[in-house]
Order: sequence, then C-alpha cells, then structure tokens
Amino acid sequence: MILLHVFFALSTFVKELFEFLAAIAWPVTVLIIAYNFRGEFRKLLRRLSSAKFGGGEFEFGENVEEAKRQAQKLVEPVEAQFSALTAKTTAVTTQAARDALTKMGLEPSPSGLDLSVYRKVAEADASHAVSCVEYELAVAGRNLARRYGLAFDKSTTATQIYQGLVDKAAISYRQFRLIKALLKSGEAAAGGAFVSQRAAEEVIEMADDLLKYYKNWLGDGAKDTVEPR
Repeated sequence: MILLHVFFALSTFVKELFEFLAAIAWPVTVLIIAYNFRGEFRKLLRRLSSAKFGGGEFEFGENVEEAKRQAQKLVEPVEAQFSALTAKTTAVTTQAARDALTKMGLEPSPSGLDLSVYRKVAEADASHAVSCVEYELAVAGRNLARRYGLAFDKSTTATQIYQGLVDKAAISYRQFRLIKALLKSGEAAAGGAFVSQRAAEEVIEMADDLLKYYKNWLGDGAKDTVEPR
C-alpha cells in the first residue's frame, strides 16, 4: 500500500513537471533564439526604423533636387520679364535692406537678412537649419503680401501666400517653384527627415540667392512703388 501511494505521488509529480516544462518551453526557446541572434535582431530593428522614416527622407531629397532645378532656371535672362523681384547688377546691401524693413514697418528678418548664420546652425543641427530657412522665407512672403495688399491670416500657409503673389505678378512662377520646393524641404526636415550638413548648406545657398531678389525689392524703396491696398 505504501509503495502504491509513493508511485501515485511520483507519477503526479512527473506529470506536473512535464506540464510545467511544456508551459515554459516556448518562452525559453524564444529567449534562447533572441540571445543567439541578438545581432541580427538589432540590424532588423534599424531597417524597420529606416523604413518608417524613409518617406520623409525621400521627400526631403526630392524637394532639394527640385529646388536645384528651379534655381538653375532663375539665371536665365527672361526671368526679369515676369517678376517685380528682379536681380540687379549692383546688389542692395544687407544693411540697406534691413533699414527698408524698419522704415516700412514690416516684419523683421529672423537672421537680419544674413542667411550665413544658418550655416553655423547646420554644423550642429542640419534639420533645424533647414527649418530656419523655411521660416525666413515665410516671413519674406508675409512682408511681400502686406506690400501688395494680399489678404492672409494665421491659417494661410506660406505656399498659399506665395501663390497669391504669383497671381499679383509680385514674383514669377519660376521663383514660386523654387520657393515652394524650399518650403517643402523645411517641412520635411521639421517632420523628422534626416538632413545632412551638405544638404542643409545647399538649401541655405539657394535661399540666399533667392533672397537677393527680395533685398533688391526692399532697397528700391518698395514703399514708394507699391501702395498698400
């Protein structure tokens, strides 16, 4: 009888042991696989992360390339025939343009109309530098809109403002295409897209060239040539 009880207890223990081992077998197996292939899992996670944000990076790159194409077109002489903002042989100095902003009571430039400051920013944070350029262009657009009597409010995007300026012949369609591409680059950068320092410097250079038209407009005494409406 004692042997029977011992056998029964032992069989119960063995049964419960097998049930326990069966319950933990799958989790233990997963842990062993994860440990043995931890390097491969890290690579996979990096690829998944890249895939998640890759769309923004692709969009940023596409917008920079589009900006380059439009910037090249602006050097063509025919450009001056379609825009109130025209390049001149003698460029208006940055200080003169700043003085004009103050005189006309327009919104001040975040950089003081000197985009070279953003090159220093790009050394530490390229994405932030591109976002700063986007804001700089937005300010310039609002100032032009004010002088050309273009109505806008807080909900009006910079792109919409510049589209309205095209309609008023304040800027050419080519200038608009370049500005639009630069604005979208800034949006992509603000959205988390990876931006290299080199790409940021290219954006800054194109925006700086574009800003020369804006400085000339200010230096020409736009207050006397374009009356508020």
